[in-house]
Amino acid sequence: MAKEIKKSITIEQAIEVLNEAFKLDARTIQWLINNRVPCNAELAGHPTIQVKAIQRRHIYGGEPVRYEIGLLGIINGLFGVNENESGYIAAEFDDDGKLIGFKSLEGAE
Repeated sequence: MAKEIKKSITIEQAIEVLNEAFKLDARTIQWLINNRVPCNAELAGHPTIQVKAIQRRHIYGGEPVRYEIGLLGIINGLFGVNENESGYIAAEFDDDGKLIGFKSLEGAE
């Protein structure tokens, strides 16, 4: 069976694929979404990729910043940012922090 090549994809289609992957292997997708890796300031400065800045106090004073990125931050970077400079796709978690799926933030304020 030939694989379909998508030359463009909507936010809704991306969410559909993410939710399909989650249904097929929830544990792996949760691990990928929860996993963050350090990145540099140049990547953190990208206009659409979502990166978390973490402030931490240094024992000698000052507040150095380090940056972390996850898979959803990169996926959101493909679609740009809204007027609040956040992504259009969110991971949904239950009260215990367990991933339950993905949803659109398109139009969310």
